[in-house]
Amino acid sequence: MSGVRPGPACCLVAWLAGAPAALAAELGPGAEEVQRCVDRNLPERTARQTVVFVRRDRAGNERRIDATVWWKRDGEDRSRVLARVEAPPDERGTGFLMLEGDDGAELFSYLPELGRVRRVTSRSASSFLGTDLSFEDVEELQSMASRSRVERLPDATVAGRPVYVLAGTPEAGSQSAYARVVSKIDRETCVSLETSFEGEGGRVLKELVVDFRDVEKQGARWLPRKVRFRNLASESETRLTLEKVEFEVEIPDRLFTQGELAKGN
Repeated sequence: MSGVRPGPACCLVAWLAGAPAALAAELGPGAEEVQRCVDRNLPERTARQTVVFVRRDRAGNERRIDATVWWKRDGEDRSRVLARVEAPPDERGTGFLMLEGDDGAELFSYLPELGRVRRVTSRSASSFLGTDLSFEDVEELQSMASRSRVERLPDATVAGRPVYVLAGTPEAGSQSAYARVVSKIDRETCVSLETSFEGEGGRVLKELVVDFRDVEKQGARWLPRKVRFRNLASESETRLTLEKVEFEVEIPDRLFTQGELAKGN
């Protein structure tokens, strides 16, 4: 299936700030140019990173979650992601596994208190590792498998910086929570500075924002060190900070299995 390749799923912060990915059935003209830009930030095969999430609710209460994320591309250019909570102690071992396939992604979660792995769908109301991200948000940001069309809109600016603009619309009957997902990708660094999750009538339900001052170069790649994800309905937000990232490290295939997820460590 042709299409725009996934954005930087290699590391969660960079992945979330990547361009909407692309297993879309139909691409509008000009999307390939944006993909070439995004590709420059992608590792060849593997990445491991440490991420800190801080969720702030409407009342101002905050909760911090520390996690490790592993990513690997298989021989057929499909992504596999494992995320594991390291702290706080009462949530240590909570995990998430995503296996990308030809027809989209398979998602699995593990909660230590339940002691078992369960399959989840992108339409699940559950949150991703206790953040403001839903499983659908995660899948949207990893791949556009649920989108029937990805098109390039007229270029724009974000905080004075020139950006590419891509928009994905859902296929009929997808039951997506969103009518459209729009991402604005910095033309110089190829990092998405804004991603809007829109409902009917263009109303923004959630948004992902990167301050360009938090975009740094590591080797040949540009990475957002901080990402802010806002849920406008609940008036809550999750701030993500990339503490450490390593590219092209040795990661065994067995890590991306339900059995490994169930170990909780």
